[in-house]
Amino acid sequence: MRRPPFNLIGLLLNTFSQLLPCSASPSSQGIEYVYDIKNNYVCDNFFFGSDRVRRSYITGCNELWNDNLARQFPARLEDKNFVGRIQRTLFSWPLKNSVDSSDIRSVGDYRTVFDIYCRFYGVIIRGKTSHSSCIELSDSIDTNVISPGSNIYRGYKCQTMMFRETYVQASLKQAKKTKLKRSRLKKYPVKVSRPGEDGDAYEWPLFPNNIIYKSYGILNRHLKYFASYSDVGHDVQVYEKSKYAKRECPLMTKTIVSGTRHSNSISPHERVVHDEKKSYDCSGQIFTDYYIQEVNTMMRNVISGRYYSEFKNYYYRSVNILKIDAINKVWAWNLRVPETEFQNSGAIISYILAMNQAYQMVGIYQVMKGEYAQCSTKYESTGSSTNSMVSDLDLNQVYSPCKRCKDDTGCSCEENWHDPKRQKTT
Repeated sequence: MRRPPFNLIGLLLNTFSQLLPCSASPSSQGIEYVYDIKNNYVCDNFFFGSDRVRRSYITGCNELWNDNLARQFPARLEDKNFVGRIQRTLFSWPLKNSVDSSDIRSVGDYRTVFDIYCRFYGVIIRGKTSHSSCIELSDSIDTNVISPGSNIYRGYKCQTMMFRETYVQASLKQAKKTKLKRSRLKKYPVKVSRPGEDGDAYEWPLFPNNIIYKSYGILNRHLKYFASYSDVGHDVQVYEKSKYAKRECPLMTKTIVSGTRHSNSISPHERVVHDEKKSYDCSGQIFTDYYIQEVNTMMRNVISGRYYSEFKNYYYRSVNILKIDAINKVWAWNLRVPETEFQNSGAIISYILAMNQAYQMVGIYQVMKGEYAQCSTKYESTGSSTNSMVSDLDLNQVYSPCKRCKDDTGCSCEENWHDPKRQKTT
């Protein structure tokens, strides 16, 4: 199937957002779509402008919806602590221009995050065991906060880096201490001249991840970012050096955008009925029933025209797979796995959910070298299976981790909340 032009993706995203019901609109949910990404992000002192974040997000959404089995990204976000704040499956796409599916080591640690309906949730730093959110910065000043100074970010903006003022001041303190104890001349901080100033000025390096230097040789050619301090003016300057020039990094003031503004409400047609004790085993690759039913619900909405109708002609596959159905075509959707499950070998294993023409799920299949193997269904052996449904939650409220009404934790939940006559339990 021929993929749509890249610029068409942005147009379609704008178009379908106008077709959403009011319960799922950006204004009512506070969730960003492509045209709403106006803020910048700082991750470990690396600065990502809104345009670059927007391009990464559009590319990731396009890949999530395409039928290219060779690419492993976008990945399903596996950090349960991070995902636990958002009651839906999230996906990540690298914030790097080069994405080589055959070498996942080249994509860095920064990711744009979005859900299966291509709503944008921000930028994260990928860690070995958990992920953390990058700092989202806005040019506008929020006057509604109780302590205005608490959401202010002051930093020195270089071309691709932004060093927070508190870090620069901490490095200055270390530089002064080192200058007093220094016995060797060829160690930082070194004496430099600043045009138009009398007296001595000293220079020392700055690093990503807010690392405070201890002792570095002055001939280290890999050092690029520096701060300097004048004994006369008592001011600090930050700049980046190249082979031919030195560019000053101005001090800027931005507003930190709170992550709690992302709403977690779920519109009626997105609600997912799933079995918490059920999963699908594809030769060791496990898919939860929630993720499978979430994809299943989305496919029914899209294919039937109830939702995302503008994507219908581009983003679902109706194919003949003889091992699944020898007579009729089925719709297929590529399932995503976490980055920890990516394959470094040339033979990429992929997984699909197949749906028949009656919008009923046929099964989950593992695909390798053109061969289809149906995945097995598993149930937890303890207790009885119970159906659960993701309800409307407010991220600004704290909820007990209850799984069902009147459980051992004493939670007060809503029973059968999808029933119009539902009543809260006590």
